[in-house]
Amino acid sequence: MPLVAKKTIHMYGYDSKYLFEKELSRADVSWLKLLKIPAAKAEEHLPPLKQADGSYKEIEDVLVYDAGKKLHWMEISKRLFGIYYISGQWDDFVSLHKLCDKDIIRFFKLRLVPFYTYYLIDYVRAKKGLRKYVREGDLQRIVI
Repeated sequence: MPLVAKKTIHMYGYDSKYLFEKELSRADVSWLKLLKIPAAKAEEHLPPLKQADGSYKEIEDVLVYDAGKKLHWMEISKRLFGIYYISGQWDDFVSLHKLCDKDIIRFFKLRLVPFYTYYLIDYVRAKKGLRKYVREGDLQRIVI
């Protein structure tokens, strides 16, 4: 069940649209640090990789800001078997925010400026050893 009841929220002075959430796996935060995104969610909510001729771009760049306004360049790619990944500076992002498996990340789309898309990611820490989550007040906010 999604942790967000409202589809649109107001953060950092901007309206944000809730897109989806994902529980981080060990692979998402391990030494490879490639964030696997479910294909249906990637195709519905992230910048399209599919081109008019039916082929796919190898990579789509996205600018990512965290709550401290630190800039991260991330890349969305579609790999073998149609699996979507976010890479680039995702590894720095994971390290900086000490993300762990079982933490939940939630994707939002920010309405900042026309002609460019920004995203926001909230994360909720998993309680140690449990699959229950801390209350929403313990949430950290990160802009992507």
